Amino acid sequence: MTTKLEDDLHALFEAQTRSLGIGEPPPLDDQITIHPADHRDRRRPLAIAAALVLIVGGAALWWATDTRGNTTPADQPGTGLMPTEPPLLRMDAAGWTPDSFTEVDPAPSGEGSTTFIVAGQGLLGPRITVYLSDAGSMPISDAEPDPITIAGGSARLLVDGNQAQVHWTEPSGHILEAVGTGIAVDDLTAAAELMTVDDQGLPSATGPLPAGLVALTGRDAALARSFYEYRWIDDTGLELQASLYPGGPPVYEERTDSLSDAIEERTVDFQGADAYVARDEDKIRLDQLRGFWVLEITGQPQTYTDPDTGELTMADAGFESIDAFLAVAEQIVTTDATTWRGALPPEIVLRNEIGDVADELAVFPMPDRQAAPTVTDYGFTQQRAGIAQSIAAQTTCAWTTVLLDAADRNDPQTAIAAAVVIHDVATWNELSGIDDTIEFADRDVLTAPGRIRALDDALSELRQFDVDDEDSRLDDLELERTVADVIAAEGVDLECDT
Repeated sequence: MTTKLEDDLHALFEAQTRSLGIGEPPPLDDQITIHPADHRDRRRPLAIAAALVLIVGGAALWWATDTRGNTTPADQPGTGLMPTEPPLLRMDAAGWTPDSFTEVDPAPSGEGSTTFIVAGQGLLGPRITVYLSDAGSMPISDAEPDPITIAGGSARLLVDGNQAQVHWTEPSGHILEAVGTGIAVDDLTAAAELMTVDDQGLPSATGPLPAGLVALTGRDAALARSFYEYRWIDDTGLELQASLYPGGPPVYEERTDSLSDAIEERTVDFQGADAYVARDEDKIRLDQLRGFWVLEITGQPQTYTDPDTGELTMADAGFESIDAFLAVAEQIVTTDATTWRGALPPEIVLRNEIGDVADELAVFPMPDRQAAPTVTDYGFTQQRAGIAQSIAAQTTCAWTTVLLDAADRNDPQTAIAAAVVIHDVATWNELSGIDDTIEFADRDVLTAPGRIRALDDALSELRQFDVDDEDSRLDDLELERTVADVIAAEGVDLECDT
């Protein structure tokens, strides 16, 4: 996962979990010079956000590929800013290449949260968000909590303006916290009494909730916690990242507050609507409210690995001015689903495409009674090379087990057949673009394809074994030791159970 993505995810979850109250963007003059000392300290506990970020991998998903509306209108009367499908983006500026696309929906990967809204009033109305807080608490204020009782056990209550928070352990042992906004404290504690954790690791209610509260579910719930990021690069060392955050005005306010080291900021007309733009020493960032979504575009130098030192290094590049940045950012436009998909990097595999790509790449025979390789849906988009590596690893593991079993019973023909499949995997063109080793902590270690190739090399004598030569003995090849030596080498583990 990129550092930028980690930072954005931290900010996203902080904004969602602590700023879903009604808020307005900060008033901005045409141009303001900011001194860092003028900004308040906005650091807050991020225990849950950090836990979620650690669960999420470095790839991403897209939930569906049906045609969506290009932009989201401002909140319509009566909707309370309910979730909408995100706009689809492409880059039309010459010289810019799509580099990555990321969409993250962390809840399917483990611990998460559930928001309960008052029916008909949406995310900006009275609501309760309940978090599975086994990783730690995120207090809404520095006040000393009051002791209360929830579900027959001890709990803590904090009240801060129109927000209240309870923190308790529910009967199955999970630690939960519930934050209510615009909800009476009695209704908050009554809702907490009904909370449990379902088998997806999400808080749920065991009965009807007070005050007309209903759970935000299905696609609406997924959109309320999803995060999207595009990245384009040029050959001068610059990059543009376009991020889409759910949550509307409160999240917009949080994002426009978050660039604490800005040296210049102003409002601009961006694609026909107001936007906030700020600059610091290294980057320029634009934020624009698009109904339920906040569009954020960041221009900055690319970060790359120095070929000599292996350290992350920032390119010596930058936009000359905010106006120069805006001239390029204006070329990031909304588009239809077909054009959008064609503009993404070809390596990207959207979540709904993972099954088809896995079937396409499952080209190797598997041992009898051995299931075909599977690709786990982690809740985010993957890359074709990653799916290929997963299939290659599972195939290699399965045939390595067959090979060792054949060696134990002195069955050279079966052992050779297994070695031939491993050779086919090792020379698979889908893995050809992946190096044998990567640099890690000032030393080279094996990649997963590198380990498969090393195993293939170690089995070369077996593939040449003459089954008709009475003087040739399979024991002489010491296959168990040979395989063990390869598996023990430092690098990415194939997780072979041998």
